[in-house]
Amino acid sequence: DERLLLAAREDGLTLVTCDRRTPWPLLQLWAEQNISHAGVVFVSRSECDIGGLVRALSSLWDAMGDDAWIDRAVYL
Repeated sequence: DERLLLAAREDGLTLVTCDRRTPWPLLQLWAEQNISHAGVVFVSRSECDIGGLVRALSSLWDAMGDDAWIDRAVYL
C-alpha cells in the first residue's frame, strides 16, 4: 500500500510484511521514478508466527543492522 510505504519512509521505518506480492509493483514503479522507500523485509509464511518472526528479524538485525536500509528489499 502506497500510503503505508510513504508513512514508513517519512518516519524512517522499514516495512516488514508476509505479503510477497502486493508491494512489488509499487516498489518497481518507485524505482523507475526514482522514489525512495525506507526498506522492505519480506518474511516467508513459515516465519510469520510471532516467535519465528522475532527470531528471523533478530538474526537479520545481527547480520545487517548497521547497513543502510534505504531502497533495500530483503527476503527472510
